[in-house]
Amino acid sequence: MKYRFIVIFLILSFPLLAQDIHFTQFYASPLNLNPALTGAFSGKYRVAMVYRDQWRGVSSSPFQTYSGAIDLRFPVNEKQVKKDVVAVGMVFNSDRSNVLNFSSNSILMSGCFTKCLDTYNSQFLSVGLQGGIGQRNLNFDNLNFPNQFNGIDRYNLPSNEVYPANNFAYPDLSTGINYASTPKRNTSIFAGISVQHLFTPNISFFDINKGGTKSLDRKYIAHFGAQLPIGFRNSVMPRAYMAVQGSHAQLNLGSNLRLQFSDYGSTALHVGGWLRTVRSANTVGFDAAALLLGFELNNFLLGFSYDLNIKGLNTYGRNQNAFEISLGYLGEYENDAILCPKF
Repeated sequence: MKYRFIVIFLILSFPLLAQDIHFTQFYASPLNLNPALTGAFSGKYRVAMVYRDQWRGVSSSPFQTYSGAIDLRFPVNEKQVKKDVVAVGMVFNSDRSNVLNFSSNSILMSGCFTKCLDTYNSQFLSVGLQGGIGQRNLNFDNLNFPNQFNGIDRYNLPSNEVYPANNFAYPDLSTGINYASTPKRNTSIFAGISVQHLFTPNISFFDINKGGTKSLDRKYIAHFGAQLPIGFRNSVMPRAYMAVQGSHAQLNLGSNLRLQFSDYGSTALHVGGWLRTVRSANTVGFDAAALLLGFELNNFLLGFSYDLNIKGLNTYGRNQNAFEISLGYLGEYENDAILCPKF
């Protein structure tokens, strides 16, 4: 049964190998969301980290996703009335399943130019570009085939299988734009679009000369958010995220409530809820509901979210819930000059 489960798991997971990582807390990983969000914060630099643990109820070797990023922003000319900004950043991602030690890693560099659109420094348009290297790895040592069974108790005979190379790298390029506005005090709106994997790189483990072709589909992302005041201190923060990649699509809709504990906004609590719908092939339906709890303390942002799968995987009566934790830090925090979407 152990070996059958491994084979079944591989078959079920294979279509996912051509798709990207995703986070429920998508605004906690801005450089993965849109290159135009590089430098979209109030400070000199930003550090962001996210960890996602998925399908632990299905397998003792769940999917685990790690992301770490840093970006810095620099004023173009501090003496100008309009505060234009340039920014650079770097993000590292790792997505892995321990069943076959399959891993997908990437390291990406991004650059962004943000143009102030008015003399009040209340509207900004950002254009970003991101490029780097992706890498995929698979460990064949954990694979077993029927002809390896010794007839008694072990799969220890030679398999005589000819494996392809288990490690390869590919170039990657993405771009995006983002609009941010503060029409009045304590109110902000931001929206953007990005296109990832512009050149649809080949991600097959098999040699292209032997028919091994599997392109990483372009990924189109649209995102929207706002912060709307409720009374003097508190605010509601609606969010929307839509991604389309090949035959797959995802829509996240939800909102956070920000409860501020002081007049100066240095400490706040976030609580929120989300619904996620997905389209895969010809099937469309609700996928999960997510709950979020976040904390702001001075320059630190800490977030926890839990995805409650609605449909369930129906594998031995188990589900495919997911847990995420995010941590962000804003270095040399300043007054809001460029909007900083949080959580």
